[in-house]
Amino acid sequence: MQNLHNALSYDILAMLPLPLVVVVGSCARMHYENGPSSQVARRLEIMLLPGTSLTFDLDFSDHAMKHITAYIDHPAAGFFGRPAGDNMALRIDAAFNFFLWLIGKSYDPISLQQRYSQHRRGMPALVAPLEEIRYYIRAEKEKQSLLQREDYSAEFWFWTEGFLKETPSAILKKGKSVAVAVREELNINPRLLPGHAKDMPELRRRLLTSSLFKCTRMKNGTDLGRVYFRGVAIMVPEIADFGTVQVHCDLSPEGVDHPTPCATNTIDRDPAKRLGIELTYKVQITDSSQAVWYTQRGAANTMKLNSLVDFLMGKPEEYTESQPRRFLDRSKIRGRTCISYTGDVL
Repeated sequence: MQNLHNALSYDILAMLPLPLVVVVGSCARMHYENGPSSQVARRLEIMLLPGTSLTFDLDFSDHAMKHITAYIDHPAAGFFGRPAGDNMALRIDAAFNFFLWLIGKSYDPISLQQRYSQHRRGMPALVAPLEEIRYYIRAEKEKQSLLQREDYSAEFWFWTEGFLKETPSAILKKGKSVAVAVREELNINPRLLPGHAKDMPELRRRLLTSSLFKCTRMKNGTDLGRVYFRGVAIMVPEIADFGTVQVHCDLSPEGVDHPTPCATNTIDRDPAKRLGIELTYKVQITDSSQAVWYTQRGAANTMKLNSLVDFLMGKPEEYTESQPRRFLDRSKIRGRTCISYTGDVL
């Protein structure tokens, strides 16, 4: 059925004059990239901000440009608890606004960014977006002038509104730099600097904020890589540059299932239903970025992910031990000499 669907999609693209194509989500991207158009396309990676790029494929079939394809994240994922520093919405806005500009239509440069940021405004920021702060300060030095409201991403702007004592608009009216004001506030109060997140273990902070993780090559005869933390093993495709692997644990609000959950075998009371794990890496051959929502099957993996959610939520070990369908790793301190699982009902 999947092959039939893909074949029909490829035929439609070949028959109809569709010069502008938007591929949404990692699954659709994977199938599209295996199609005939992507095989002959020229790839462009456009940096929007440090660590945030937008991918285009230019299809020059039949000695002319037939399609311009933009790859974006699934818009629904932006409403499920990503950190404020994440610029997924920026990619979506940039792709659609570029296409609207090409066909001469009006557009809103920060439409989705504003909606996402307003939705998340009540969520606490875990760490300051340091790369963006440095980028904006460097841009001001190069331009020798202050950046204005439209020069900042919407997510960064709304983040500053919640972080600074004074509104960013008021700072600009005084002829001062918003980015410098953020840096100065961080020097005074470093609570959001990496490693200073209050009461947050380093591993938890790294998982929630998308960080590089050590990826080792498997020794089972395959070329797969593996990232391992708290009993959870993430298999990384052999096409990946293992030195570029980033892992992001994305928690949806309590009571809300994640749109792309990692666990595929859950029951109603499993907290793993709230957890999506996004894997990002560079492809060795093309040096392009690839992002996928990782999935795991089986009851044992679901229990490991249930325990991981407890950890990400800051629950104590005693809590996890008292809950059903949990994974308990070896622990000399807690007298566990081997791994174990709690029962379905405790």
